[in-house]
Amino acid sequence: MNKPEYIKAQSFSSNNRDQILQSKRCGCFYCLAIFPPDIIEKWQGDDDSNISETAVCPFCNRDSVIGDVSGYPINVNFLQRMYMACFRDIIIE
Repeated sequence: MNKPEYIKAQSFSSNNRDQILQSKRCGCFYCLAIFPPDIIEKWQGDDDSNISETAVCPFCNRDSVIGDVSGYPINVNFLQRMYMACFRDIIIE
């Protein structure tokens, strides 16, 4: 069975600085907030150059942010499906 797109999208929520900064719109699949990337103030995790690479949601302080450059829709329905799969282990077909 193939994974649903909203599960595959989770891979875009880490080490995503470049993707987020190129996006026009971001969404958090924990609190379901949708916002422009320029309000992100906190990044976490380090790569070899000690630059924090993972966006942290400015509303709930979770590293559950994806941007529209990922190719996935940034809307409440899609984010909610991501939340259910990633945080509640519920797959919605």
